[in-house]
Formats: sequence, C-alpha cells, structure tokens
Amino acid sequence: MRSSANTAIIFATAPGKTASDNQLGRNGLFMQEFLKYINDELSIDRIFKLTGKSVSEISNYRQTLGFPLLCMMMYILKSNSK
Repeated sequence: MRSSANTAIIFATAPGKTASDNQLGRNGLFMQEFLKYINDELSIDRIFKLTGKSVSEISNYRQTLGFPLLCMMMYILKSNSK
C-alpha cells in the first residue's frame, strides 16, 4: 500500500474481520464513533485511538480497528464553524 505525505488510513475493523453495520443507527459502528471525536481539536492519532477504544468496547471486542498506516506528522483537526 502506498500513500503520499499527509495521509492517514484506518480500517473499520482488523484484517479478516467483519465490521458492524450498526443496524440501529444511521452509520456503521466505526463511523458512528469516529464522528463523535472528529469535531474536537484532537490529533488524528488521538481521534483514531479514542474511536478504536469506543468501537472495541461497544462491540464487546468483536470489532477492533485496523491501523496499517498512519501519517508521519501529527495534525490537529479544526472545525471551520465559529
């Protein structure tokens, strides 16, 4: 897998596993939890870790995130809203 600088790749589940579609919600389990943290001013690494922790706990550890590649530099994600 190749990527350019400033790229972060994360998968909703570990290789060979199935991600929850979260039939009770609008989004899958990963996206549901990711969206909880994306608007905070956190590094992408911290967002992924918090998302992963939530996904694992909610799924009773049946779903864990796959982290094949993380960017070399840390960024703070900021909302454009005031």
